[in-house]
Amino acid sequence: MENKSKKLKIWETAAFSPDQGIGTKLRSLYNSLRDEEIPENLMKLLNELDKAEKSK
Repeated sequence: MENKSKKLKIWETAAFSPDQGIGTKLRSLYNSLRDEEIPENLMKLLNELDKAEKSK
């Protein structure tokens, strides 16, 4: 439980930086809630979200 609490603290402080894209924020959220790595297909989607947001 302590590990999840630490991860949530990281999520609260790091993921809401205004210069981070939605994909980065979602990766941080996923990592704060799950102990396994992000599946490859989800990682690809998150990277595409970041690229699309940067190209605006």
